[in-house]
Amino acid sequence: MAKISCIHPSCRPNIAKETREKWLDLAKEPDLIEYIICADSYQDKKVRKVGVSKNNFEYYYPCINGKSAGSIKKLNFIAKLASADCLLISTDDVIPHKHWDYEILNSTNWDKDVVLRIGDDFEKLYSLKDFDKYRVEYRPYMIKHAAFSKKRLERYGFVGHPNFRHVCADDYFSWLAHKDNVVIENKKITFTHYNPLLKNAPWDKFYKEQNSKENYEKGRMIFLNLTVNTITNQEIKDLIEEYFLHANECRKLNIEFVLTCVGVDVEKIGSEHNLNFI
Repeated sequence: MAKISCIHPSCRPNIAKETREKWLDLAKEPDLIEYIICADSYQDKKVRKVGVSKNNFEYYYPCINGKSAGSIKKLNFIAKLASADCLLISTDDVIPHKHWDYEILNSTNWDKDVVLRIGDDFEKLYSLKDFDKYRVEYRPYMIKHAAFSKKRLERYGFVGHPNFRHVCADDYFSWLAHKDNVVIENKKITFTHYNPLLKNAPWDKFYKEQNSKENYEKGRMIFLNLTVNTITNQEIKDLIEEYFLHANECRKLNIEFVLTCVGVDVEKIGSEHNLNFI
């Protein structure tokens, strides 16, 4: 039985297949890894499954009016097919380091509702004086690469909220995980991210389409609407109390992100010494 299920939505099936081979070559125990790709199909009217080997499968998801159904639909589809207790999101432009599977499996108890935050090369840019030239926003609370438990998936029924097409889905994934305080920080585990921003290279048509200004505006509106409707007053009170009485600096930063998104200014609350504002 697979110990880790890698779920890989892609618009670039050939690159996804190459990426799969790299991930498996770098794994300590590749036979214990299930690798599931879901790519676009411009011909099929129903989902088509291709068995590659014992634990490796490819699914081809029908396009809608000649356009991709979007990464979130594909991601959620294959997540529900995954068999392992630990699920790991893989993408076309990310490669792990050697024996990544061993380190991830031993980082936490995967029988619980848990999310493992995995770092990447973007974090190196934040130490540069001129990192703004890379068009990268400093968002230390973001979970850009994640492993998560099957129980986490079962709790909400999705990886990326189905209202999203692509952009801002990871913002909401991060927001939910920090709200629920299920994030495991392990800075020893990092992936290499070959995003064009890091290579100072032009975006292909898929990057351009996914990251268009229009898509970002829609994504942000969906994100803000979801956050205010998926947190209770009691959760807000509990987070404020944790922020001021219990949290370490890393957790404080994550709580501030959660609260700021729903209109709570923790600095103002702190200056007024008022924890009973609701």
